[in-house]
Amino acid sequence: MVKLVALDIDGTLLNREGEITARTRKAIGDLRKAGVEFTLCTGRNFPLVRRYAEELEITLPFATCNGAEIRRLGGEVLERRPISSELAEQTYRILSKHDALFDIYWDDRIVIDNKKKHLQRLITYYRTVRNIDREYEALLEQEIQQPYMFEAHDRKAWLASGEPDAIEKFFVMEQRSDRLESMFQELRQLPGILVTTSHHTTLEINHASADKGKALSEIADSCGFAPEEVAAVGDGMNDVSMFAYAGISVAMGNASEQVKKHARFVTGLNTEDGLAQVLEQWL
Repeated sequence: MVKLVALDIDGTLLNREGEITARTRKAIGDLRKAGVEFTLCTGRNFPLVRRYAEELEITLPFATCNGAEIRRLGGEVLERRPISSELAEQTYRILSKHDALFDIYWDDRIVIDNKKKHLQRLITYYRTVRNIDREYEALLEQEIQQPYMFEAHDRKAWLASGEPDAIEKFFVMEQRSDRLESMFQELRQLPGILVTTSHHTTLEINHASADKGKALSEIADSCGFAPEEVAAVGDGMNDVSMFAYAGISVAMGNASEQVKKHARFVTGLNTEDGLAQVLEQWL
């Protein structure tokens, strides 16, 4: 019997418009009334998770930055598995060599060099990957001005300064598959680094000890749930470690075939209430 459900956010909990649908809300609410608990396991950092944790009234700890942190809704950090400053500098050098577009997740902030330049590269990336319209570009313009966006101007000097003693995650966006593959092959040679992906045009770089499966295991153990009582739902390669831990694993229909191979079940697309479809089966 499912007693705890762990949800990825992007591509799973959210539809293509970045919304939690009414059907999904109802399915979560109905399961909660039946005594099932929910948590979130996401690549997002705390400021980008809090809204959804509040919306869903998540009372249990949840995993952010692919398991680099376990947090409570009030902001309390229960566990942190960061990348050391030395490894962060090595990672930065590889990404910079490839002229990569990337974010650095640090201390509830997303660190970039220059807001204007970063925004233009984001727009170019999303035009290629999602064929975005002007409305979406406006959303990117708003996001770049959010308080959690930290403009370091020179991230190389910032990393070398000693101010960031540890980094939660690097998030790379690259629409050219050959360049993405080159970065992946170089990064995976760094000892102490784990490289996964949440989309076929991204790389997610964490400390080797930080993954969603380990974080979910710690959350479940702390709340008294056995693995066979836990269900995990996701759509990316960074969700596969959750699938390995949970008694029930479900890949979204929009997941790649590679991801689906690691799950026991496959549900519908996130554009057709795939999450709600599987949750309703557990009522």
